[in-house]
Amino acid sequence: MSDLGSVIVKVMPVEYRRRAKYPNITVYYDVKIKKNIKTSEIRSKIETIKTKKKPNITANPYHYLFYQYDNAPMIIIDLDTGEFLTTKHVIEHYGLWKVKQQASIVLRLLKRLGYADYKRRVLSTYRLGTNKEDVQNFLNEYVQFIEWVNNGKV
Repeated sequence: MSDLGSVIVKVMPVEYRRRAKYPNITVYYDVKIKKNIKTSEIRSKIETIKTKKKPNITANPYHYLFYQYDNAPMIIIDLDTGEFLTTKHVIEHYGLWKVKQQASIVLRLLKRLGYADYKRRVLSTYRLGTNKEDVQNFLNEYVQFIEWVNNGKV
């Protein structure tokens, strides 16, 4: 992947729920993806579940799985490391938040199909309270958690 290093970007799956009664953010970490995923198996399993759209799924001999819904960001899964990746162009086109949200959708689908496992942390605004101090405490907790995840403490 050294040639692709200038084009490929690691993406952390993050789910954003802005329209819920209490908007929240779900951060997925300690992700484990099965290494022996076959695209034919995924396609046949996806046919058995209800999804609004059917994705395009492609695998290559370098242990990458390319996963994309129509009009949605492409997510690349490194089957050796379990990392979620995309290209810089995809981030420029869709925006980082949309790419992270799409990675969380793909991750949850893979778990539903039995190909993935993960841990998650939900940070919800119901804990914000009404004063500035409570809001600042929530934001500090969120920043600390993200730094903890990014530093490989999970």
